[in-house]
Amino acid sequence: MGLALDTATSTVGVDNFIRRVEQHFVIPEQCTKLLEHSIALEQECHEKLRAGDLCMLPSFIAALPKGHERGFLLALDVGGSNFRVALIKLSGLSPGIPSASIVCRQDHIITRAERALKGQTFFDWMADKIKCTLQSHGQPLPNPLHAGVSWSFPIRQTSTRNAVLLPMGKNFKASEGLLGEDLLDLIMNACTKQVS
Repeated sequence: MGLALDTATSTVGVDNFIRRVEQHFVIPEQCTKLLEHSIALEQECHEKLRAGDLCMLPSFIAALPKGHERGFLLALDVGGSNFRVALIKLSGLSPGIPSASIVCRQDHIITRAERALKGQTFFDWMADKIKCTLQSHGQPLPNPLHAGVSWSFPIRQTSTRNAVLLPMGKNFKASEGLLGEDLLDLIMNACTKQVS
């Protein structure tokens, strides 16, 4: 059921397009088809939800920050094509001062070579990029440094701090040999090696 907007930008072209869209939803036999599709979609959703626990993984985030938080936070965002590292300063609710500001940030492209890194090697690569970002700040930081991780792959979260590594997909090999390991521990261990 493909529709394309007429190349003419006139009202007649737009009116034609709207009329063609309406036909797909208004013609009685089309309404019957639409209802059939809706029923089939609903049945498929119910079947998938009953079939496995990976469709809807629980989240343990039950409360959001209040805005009073102060200090530094390391933000890590691991996606399919980029790894972003940012050092963020939280200033609470001080008048005239932004409650959060990015002190330094580096974006790292995840190429085919990084996706091919197996197991701990990928986390060691991450730790190296974290170290580079923090060194660019050039100031002493609190120890320990609080961190937040955005992980764009399946994980089984067991608490606000812990998440079990699952197969990653997107041609990433990092989970090989590490399935069932705690994600934060993998990152922390790699970072500890960078310091020692």
